[in-house]
Amino acid sequence: MFLGVSTLTEYGRSYAFPNDGIEVRFLQYALRAVRQLDPGLRIAVFTDPGTHDAFPDFERICIEGQNPALLGGRGALLARAARRMGVNTVLAPMSCPLPPHHSFMQILFLTDLLFLGAANGKEVASADRLSRHARKALRESGGLLCTSHALQRSCTACLGLGMERIFVAPPGVSDVFQKSFTPIAKPPYGLLPINRYTIPCLPVLRDALKKRPELFPPMLVVTGPSQIPELEDFGCAILRIERCPDTALASLLQHADMLLYPAIEDGCGSPVIEALRAGTPVLTTRAGAPAEWGGNVPAYCDPQNITSIFQALRRFHDETPAERQDRLAMGRGAASEATWERCAWKLLAALKRS
Repeated sequence: MFLGVSTLTEYGRSYAFPNDGIEVRFLQYALRAVRQLDPGLRIAVFTDPGTHDAFPDFERICIEGQNPALLGGRGALLARAARRMGVNTVLAPMSCPLPPHHSFMQILFLTDLLFLGAANGKEVASADRLSRHARKALRESGGLLCTSHALQRSCTACLGLGMERIFVAPPGVSDVFQKSFTPIAKPPYGLLPINRYTIPCLPVLRDALKKRPELFPPMLVVTGPSQIPELEDFGCAILRIERCPDTALASLLQHADMLLYPAIEDGCGSPVIEALRAGTPVLTTRAGAPAEWGGNVPAYCDPQNITSIFQALRRFHDETPAERQDRLAMGRGAASEATWERCAWKLLAALKRS
């Protein structure tokens, strides 16, 4: 089999959500694990100038530019390249599908449904927002690949697809997160990742910080790409880190008082899994993938309700040291099941079934 993998999304282009690299990071680890399990599988990664350097160990084809007059835009350019190379199957983000073509099968991949609405937690994702081109690509595809069972259920409800057409390949977590590292930031602090899922919740979190600062750590370490829009005032001292490799992230998590992850529509949940593996207390939302991984371990809140945030934080303050250690041990156990090898097996199974 010859697998083509597209890293091209429309986030930051046709869709007004930041291109924060969530899909690319998932594909980096998943494809490495797939290659270890099946060395005979040929993999070509279709990139653009922004993602090309993320896959140095793979055969890469850079797709540059977009012809507005070309039906399907960048997806059509990618389809031409895939057809020329003779790939059998293409794994492509659903926000940037390829036009259907008889020479290869397409599996659509997604980590959320933000491109169909529901960005503020109040609206509902709707298939009506799909373009005619995307509808046809979905109808003629070999299926959808989701990163959580929560997202699978959302796709079933929103897109009207049967469960048999939606494959689930949950993300893994690197063993780096269970190793011990020296601090790279001076505790105490809370860790706040900024991405497309947390951006809508930042104003409420800031208001909560200003109203009850005693419930929060005195400083926030804020991670995420610099191009992501964010608040000028977080309500407390912050340390801003734009690029955070796994070793640095593991250190930040291990020495953090808590991970603050007020997320909306996260269908992947990687920040929560990594925090659980590192033994970090987690405050997050009960909706989507974070709750699927967290179980009873995190403190859950409505990320757009100040009172709910306060109630969740009080759980951290009220528990005994023994209760805290038991909860964190439970989180490490849950996260230990999340491996990239398991993700790779699921991905390979989806390829064979399609």
